[in-house]
Amino acid sequence: MFKRAQTWIIILATLLTGTLLFTDLCYTMVPNEITGKMERESISFLENQQYLVFTIVTFALTIIAQFYHKYFHLQRRVCTICMLILFAFQAFIVYHFFMLKDVYSFTIFSLFPTITIIVLFIATRYIQRDETVDYLNYLIANNKVKRKAKKVKKR
Repeated sequence: MFKRAQTWIIILATLLTGTLLFTDLCYTMVPNEITGKMERESISFLENQQYLVFTIVTFALTIIAQFYHKYFHLQRRVCTICMLILFAFQAFIVYHFFMLKDVYSFTIFSLFPTITIIVLFIATRYIQRDETVDYLNYLIANNKVKRKAKKVKKR
């Protein structure tokens, strides 16, 4: 399982989506009414229900993709579905960016869905490569079996 490159790439995608559970999406500085000092007020990914659902679903899909390491076509499909959900997640973040850009400053973590899409795309390329190599090895093995069977019949 850990010998293939796509396994490590999917682990990276899992870590990227997992960090969204513990980070802030955006923040603003507001004055404290008592002390008059500026305090940071932030919106985390856990506070908004839509962000929470997107984060948990994509985190779960990347974990599920790990367990399909023996079934290349299923692993590739799960990664593709996860990329589509992450694209919708990033579109949702961009929508909120344009709604809140005057008040809030967005953190680097708001770009993690895009980074995860790129990482999962690279993983799907590696999965496709391994799937092709596995299929070619299967064809070569069956072709050798057919050649041996023809030699036995000729005798």
